[in-house]
Amino acid sequence: MEDRRKVEMIKNKYPIGTRIKLNYMNDDNAVPCGTCGIVEYVDDEGQIGMKWDNGRTLSLIYGVDSFEIIKENNKAIFNTKIANDMSHNGEMVEILSFSKGKDIYSDRYTIKFKDGTIKNNIMSSELNFDYNKQKDERSR
Repeated sequence: MEDRRKVEMIKNKYPIGTRIKLNYMNDDNAVPCGTCGIVEYVDDEGQIGMKWDNGRTLSLIYGVDSFEIIKENNKAIFNTKIANDMSHNGEMVEILSFSKGKDIYSDRYTIKFKDGTIKNNIMSSELNFDYNKQKDERSR
């Protein structure tokens, strides 16, 4: 019973879509320290299935590996082609929640606009998470 509670706690603390930064991994085939990635699932043993930015998929072990949630990626720029949402194009939005689809094109987000409006079911193709990278590239 205690194990189920622990797994549920891990699932609540690290929901699908959470950005993680690895501090240290206790594994011979460890992902390099400082690597970031996204939680894809938490299994029945409480291991956190990761998709690392370097393409690896090695899971984290809660209480053994050292890692932290990255909070800076809770913003994106909204950019849509849907006519009734065009008034918010180019606006920085806050990501409130994420639900994983069958692929990245089916992922859905709940976002909050500057005026406080909250919209559900926003597709990943309508959000630009790499706005800092693009801004840096434009300034070159």
